Amino acid sequence: MAKVVAFHDGSEFAQRMLPHAARLAGAAGKPLLVVRILNPRTDLAGIEAPTTADAARVAKARWEGELREALAQAGAEGEVAVEELRREEDVPKAILRLAAEHEAVAVALGTHGAGLARHLLVGSTALAVLARTDVPVLIVGPNVEEEPPANGYRLLVCSDGTASADAVVDRLGPLLSGGTVSVLLLSLYQPCLGDRGPEREREALREHLAELASRLPEAVERELLVEDVVDLESVDHAILRVAAQQRAAAIAMSTHGYSPWRHLVSGSVAVGILQHGTVPALLVRAP
Repeated sequence: MAKVVAFHDGSEFAQRMLPHAARLAGAAGKPLLVVRILNPRTDLAGIEAPTTADAARVAKARWEGELREALAQAGAEGEVAVEELRREEDVPKAILRLAAEHEAVAVALGTHGAGLARHLLVGSTALAVLARTDVPVLIVGPNVEEEPPANGYRLLVCSDGTASADAVVDRLGPLLSGGTVSVLLLSLYQPCLGDRGPEREREALREHLAELASRLPEAVERELLVEDVVDLESVDHAILRVAAQQRAAAIAMSTHGYSPWRHLVSGSVAVGILQHGTVPALLVRAP
């Protein structure tokens, strides 16, 4: 059965992620599974047991109890599992394997934002996972509010009109099917040299959003919005402004893409959303 799979490492950042993962799972009509990965080479110290296998069973039982308590503290419901890291794996590879085994339609991760440097999340587990999966990844950044908005789940989906940015709509299909998530499709307009003027450019953006909307699952409620970038506002801050105004529960976008226009959704924009956003980013890897 398709699930939202949240990976918990015992940290406060993972704990802050849980309410948002649970909210997404509930709105998407999918069960939530919370997984913690056990490394037998490093996580069994201090456990007295006859064999390594016995020590692993003790650790798994303890961690399963902690995960249930974490869910309760987050006011969330879901299943829990503790899975062992295989000898040939690092943590991102294990996350990818487990996401596939559990039929994840979204993966959820918490991050403290360490390694944020210009256009990259250097060394980030989240980025390593995102670079190798077509499954949307919900990333709860360091400034995300601990409690999700109480209104219905509204997902702000960003597009700059390029194929790489538009991939987000197609990748979200399995997650959105059968749920109650409503989608607000957003494009930003910022005047630039050589464009056709504000009215024609805004109309072209709206027409493109309408085509994107037609690719969403039929039952998904959808709205279209073309918003002007204000004064010297950056693209990421414009997206965050709209998200706040529209009370979005998360912001969905492709992680990279290039457009000759200044209203683009690129890796740098995604980093800005993660650094400054008060709601999670739901990211997909561009083709």
